[in-house]
Amino acid sequence: MVTSKREGLPTLVFEAMAQCKPVVVPNEAGCMETIADGESGFIYQQDDLEDLAARTRAALEDGARGQRARQRLLVEYDWRVVAPRLDALSRGEVSCPK
Repeated sequence: MVTSKREGLPTLVFEAMAQCKPVVVPNEAGCMETIADGESGFIYQQDDLEDLAARTRAALEDGARGQRARQRLLVEYDWRVVAPRLDALSRGEVSCPK
């Protein structure tokens, strides 16, 4: 569970996903990018403690959600995936989004 106001792309979330833990993050840009809401974790409305509690309970109820979180991490954020993308970007093979 992440309760900070700003995180960027949070290493903490990646570490939890790597350990097959379901993740609950605030609706903050960097955090929201890391999970698929409802599938590999949950996004809660920042400053809404009831929403945070409900999403946390839901995350803990489904043991398979942690496995899905790890799979998402491996597919989207593993260095074996990220490094070639960064290399292609630095060589100009991929253009920046407009």
